Amino acid sequence: MTDPALARVADRLAALRDAIDQVSDGVDRAIIRDGVRDVLDRDAATPTDAPLIANSFTGLERLHRGASFEILLVRQRDLGTLYALKTLCPERGSAPLLRRLLLDEARHQERVRHPACLALRAALRLADGRPALLLDYVDAPTLATVLRERHLGSVECIALALRLAAALEAVHAAGLIHGDVSPANVLLPGGRAEAAILLDFGLARCIGARPHEADLEQAWTPGFAAPEARSPGAPADVTSDLFSLGRLLAVACVPDARAELEPLLGSLLQTNPSDRPQSARETIGLLATCGAKDTTHAKTAATSSNESVSRLMKSSGRVISRL
Repeated sequence: MTDPALARVADRLAALRDAIDQVSDGVDRAIIRDGVRDVLDRDAATPTDAPLIANSFTGLERLHRGASFEILLVRQRDLGTLYALKTLCPERGSAPLLRRLLLDEARHQERVRHPACLALRAALRLADGRPALLLDYVDAPTLATVLRERHLGSVECIALALRLAAALEAVHAAGLIHGDVSPANVLLPGGRAEAAILLDFGLARCIGARPHEADLEQAWTPGFAAPEARSPGAPADVTSDLFSLGRLLAVACVPDARAELEPLLGSLLQTNPSDRPQSARETIGLLATCGAKDTTHAKTAATSSNESVSRLMKSSGRVISRL
């Protein structure tokens, strides 16, 4: 290489490579390399009209924007199908920790396949280098929105408990806890409790895992997290999800429904994790004691849930220990 300018660029790239190699954490090293690649590959030209997302989707509107992440409504350009696209806010797009959290969310969510869990369709890379999750779009209110207008009767609460317990059974069968079962993370299509969908796997962790350094130590929804989940460094346990389910049901039901739900709520809301049901399947069994008229429905749901989880385990074929 005879051109002095090119030689200097080559030297600087070599120094950059050596500096990246010195990063001890393998995940951080990969994220830094990925960011450098994005900068080098990025097209400097700025199109005058709105670009396609991942060469396949058109952005329609922003559905939600938080401090770090935003959710966009997008349409597949050829099929016209609507999806939700979750990605980092543009000004946070290069933050290594946030990139890691979003990609961890994708890795966790892709392991769960159940009608009561929002489906992840793909992990994408935007033109500016931000990672993004392509999710099913469900035009439905959250339970939190519904509860601002009304609360649920006992029959609705039992249907909601059955649906969410089945969702958690699938999550736990995949070797994960959800970590944030709360009204804001439950959709009610058509306002129907029996069609509820659990979403947002941003706080999901492998069962038994502790938060990575400070990443998730302080992350929970106040009023719904189990006591042990609020302790820094607490290992992820399925009973914490079940406690959160109990809190959600207690908040969702009308006062008159508490008596019928008491056998379930009294078990789920025990302070000591060992005194709670030890699985979502056991929780489904407890629902048979909540109102005589719903006993048959609960037993039928328990049988159906057992069969669906068995199919999940057979089709998955994965033994999960840690990420």
